[in-house]
Amino acid sequence: MRFLIKYSFIAIFVSIATAIYLLCCTTQGLIFDLQYIAPLFPGVLKIEKISGTLFSGFSLQTISYQTREEHITLRSLTVTWHPKQLLHGKLAIDSLLLEQPQIIIFTTNPTPDNFTLDDFKFLHRITINELIIHQLSIRKADLQFDLTGQLKDNWDFHWQLRIPTLNTLCINCKGSFFGSGSIIGKRLIPTINANIHGSNLMIAQQTIRNLNGEAHIVIQPKVNSSINLIATHLNISHNLIKKITLAISGNIAYEKHNLIAQAQVVLAQKPAASLTAVLPDFSGFTNPKQKITAAINLNFTELDGLRYFIPEIQHPRGTILGNLNVAGTVLRPEVTGTLNLKQGHVAIHALGIHLNDMMIQATLDKSKIISLQGSLRSAKGTGQLQGNIDLNKPDFPVTLTLQGNNLNVVHLPKFKIVVSPDLKLSFIYPNLEIQGKIIISKAIIKLKNFISTVTLPDETVFVDQPQAETPSFLLATKLHLAVDLGNDVFFSYKDFETHLSGKLLINQTPDSPATATGEIYAIKGKYAIYGQDLVIKTGRLIFAGNVLTNPGLNIEAIRKVKGVNAGNTGSTLMPSLENYTGTDTTVGVRIIGTINNPQITLFSIPAGLTQAQILSSLGGAGAALMGALSILSPGTSNIGGMTDKLTKMLGLTEANIASVQTFNSTTNQMQSTPSFVVGKQISRKLSLHYSIGIFNPVSILNVRYQFNKHWAIQSETSTIDNGADILYGFERP
Repeated sequence: MRFLIKYSFIAIFVSIATAIYLLCCTTQGLIFDLQYIAPLFPGVLKIEKISGTLFSGFSLQTISYQTREEHITLRSLTVTWHPKQLLHGKLAIDSLLLEQPQIIIFTTNPTPDNFTLDDFKFLHRITINELIIHQLSIRKADLQFDLTGQLKDNWDFHWQLRIPTLNTLCINCKGSFFGSGSIIGKRLIPTINANIHGSNLMIAQQTIRNLNGEAHIVIQPKVNSSINLIATHLNISHNLIKKITLAISGNIAYEKHNLIAQAQVVLAQKPAASLTAVLPDFSGFTNPKQKITAAINLNFTELDGLRYFIPEIQHPRGTILGNLNVAGTVLRPEVTGTLNLKQGHVAIHALGIHLNDMMIQATLDKSKIISLQGSLRSAKGTGQLQGNIDLNKPDFPVTLTLQGNNLNVVHLPKFKIVVSPDLKLSFIYPNLEIQGKIIISKAIIKLKNFISTVTLPDETVFVDQPQAETPSFLLATKLHLAVDLGNDVFFSYKDFETHLSGKLLINQTPDSPATATGEIYAIKGKYAIYGQDLVIKTGRLIFAGNVLTNPGLNIEAIRKVKGVNAGNTGSTLMPSLENYTGTDTTVGVRIIGTINNPQITLFSIPAGLTQAQILSSLGGAGAALMGALSILSPGTSNIGGMTDKLTKMLGLTEANIASVQTFNSTTNQMQSTPSFVVGKQISRKLSLHYSIGIFNPVSILNVRYQFNKHWAIQSETSTIDNGADILYGFERP
């Protein structure tokens, strides 16, 4: 029995050994191995000729591998290797020869791939003593990359890259890119040379007409390496830059198993940074345990380039100093250090302000959180900034707080605004949230006029006009903001002036308009026009959770006049002296409702005056006020039928507030201005119109004679110019 068991064990052992020998040490076994693993590939693998053995070395002739995405062919593949190294988790290849490898990529639409060094960390377990590549070719549409050369005791590789259409490789890119280079020299101290040229490049809407660069990198002690880039005719954020130069020079050496790099960076011909890096016991960049020690010193004294990326600022000045330290491994670097902006200054001409004494410090620790702290000054006001940026999360969430005291935020001839903010900002793309409060410490707002260039009426329809796309907003904004107008906010428009005060609580959620709760009211407001004064007795904008742009109204404008007997029934608009009572009467306009739907009435104290008498008592100021209301809310000029009554009393065809077109000789444009218009149809063909500007004292007398349905002659005399026109008109069905 023992003999039989022993014999069976030997037989099984011999069978297994024989099978291993046949599979690993014979050509037929290699063929079987390849046939066995072929179905494991997602594509179709074909090999015309196989020779050699798996464990000694083998050669494959006329190889083809095809999937829906790519087609790979090789004239031959020859491998000599040491299988026993697999027991140590390594792949050791003595020699690898690739004859005419060709890779054709069929996919035409580039897809973004997020590669990291982790995806290639297996490469450090592969060693190749001898590599020979004859005519490697990679194609994707019109992209072409060619490589040929060998690595034995020396490097001797040459490559070329042609990308006539850059969007073949990059989704949001345009232009063309070409490059060529070589890797030559001893195995441990190679020399890398490269030349590149790009033309009409566009990346993320930023354009470069020409980009030229060259690199000469020598891994050898006391021999300088250099990288130079020159870009011309750049358009960065709609700012044109004629030329930018970047030069990096330094030394890369391999000494006592350490890879040491030292470099100096010169930007726009001014020193910008220095770098010292050491890779101790260098064993390859893809080794996940490869340690790194580096120190980076930054010194930017020329900040003018910032305006190309932030076009709202002008004349940036200051110094950016930085000290960064890198530790850990190549695949898991740990960066710590600080960046400091000192004596920063920028001008924002659109707001008329200067930000001075800007001090900002950014600190990065091992927790991968950047802490921000800073201060600034605007005129006599000061502000403080604090926050952090979390680099551990993919969206890099940002939180900031801004506190200030009497910060000058607008300083223009017509607008001067000083605020004291206390705000907190949170940003996780695409969500932006702002909450806190703003006290308007002081404001002066002086408007000149509301006269606008004439535009086509709303009912105008463009035939075959392409519809505009609905704008898509990049950020989803959320607001919870308390605004306090303080006690020193002054507003004026021509002859209207008042102080404003009040408080608002503004709220907004993404995809919805801002709403508000609170009230803004006028203090000691007055309106003087045509030599008469209206006093703003009550002026309130009321917000009760409604849309911010449509507040409720509670406005009363009054004027005191000599008393008039309410019983006067004369045909004249002006109060009759015969009915003078000897007491003062208050007349005024009351506006309630909302901005979008105002309700306007005239009143008198004591009551009893007719609407026409009140409007007459208001005089030119009343017409002006009606004109202003017609601007704010079109269609309200015929208030309560008052103009109809005026028309009947005077026997006119028209008495109204209207927008009258005039020619501005300064701007060479037609303009419209609200005017008080009266008109009379003298006969069936002859009409006369007279208008006087409400906000601009422009008087126009217009006489028109209509010959027939289509032809008319018109003369116009005004305080600006005189003229006559022959008119032709027709109606299109």
